[in-house]
Amino acid sequence: MTTKEIRDRREHKGIGLQDAKAEILHERLIAKIQAFDRTGDRKQLTEILFDLADRKGK
Repeated sequence: MTTKEIRDRREHKGIGLQDAKAEILHERLIAKIQAFDRTGDRKQLTEILFDLADRKGK
């Protein structure tokens, strides 16, 4: 996630820093889940689970 992505999201929607970061991470997670749903690739599932575990720890 780049600073530009976060700044653009904040300016466009008028939201705070944490909300902008959360939205971007949420969209990326959904994209990974949809890709896994299409392909069934176990590597993608592992990435999803690690992303979720990483979020839980924060």
